[in-house]
Amino acid sequence: MKEPIAIAGETYTGHIFLNEHKQADAREAFLRKLLDAETLAVNQGFTQKVRMEDFLQDQLADLVPYFNIRKQGSRYGLARDSAAIDRHIGRLGIFVLITNTDLSGETVISYYREKDGVEKCFDSLKNNLSFRRLRVHSNQNMEGLLFVEFIAMILRSKMNVVLRDPKLHDMMCIPEMLAEMRKLKEITFGRKKALSEVSREQKLILSAFGVTLEHRT
Repeated sequence: MKEPIAIAGETYTGHIFLNEHKQADAREAFLRKLLDAETLAVNQGFTQKVRMEDFLQDQLADLVPYFNIRKQGSRYGLARDSAAIDRHIGRLGIFVLITNTDLSGETVISYYREKDGVEKCFDSLKNNLSFRRLRVHSNQNMEGLLFVEFIAMILRSKMNVVLRDPKLHDMMCIPEMLAEMRKLKEITFGRKKALSEVSREQKLILSAFGVTLEHRT
């Protein structure tokens, strides 16, 4: 769905989406949390309402809107507020993307999902390609380093795509792939050169990357 949204005197378009998988997971987690809270309250065995109220505010503050305190015999327990719970569950899995463009909902969600890919590339630059500190003393060196890192990021991103090849059966990530390929050695016998034995995993990796090994002599 999409609805106009006014913010600070400006009108934007709000695209409203429902993620059914997240909705189901969040609903299960929320109901489990309610059940745990009820069990915890019963185990406390409060005989005074004020003690129960203090316990709720102290230990289960985020669940206060979804419970009423009810006396059960000589003790106090929790009774679910069905209306409040239903309202909360009805909002689970729903998120809104706001834009000032005329893009369709499909295009907006597509751009939003691509954002995750960009964030992963920056994370890869910082953590996998050691780009936390520039450590350069001139603009020329900085531009050169940025260029090299950019090329390295493209290559690493391409590796991630290739490693999704169904033939690899999701068996490894980039560090594991590189560790496996380091086992492949070129051995020199006088003027002759040969490769060490190629393992099954190495053959699968080379095939996924479209690389053909040639025996050198």
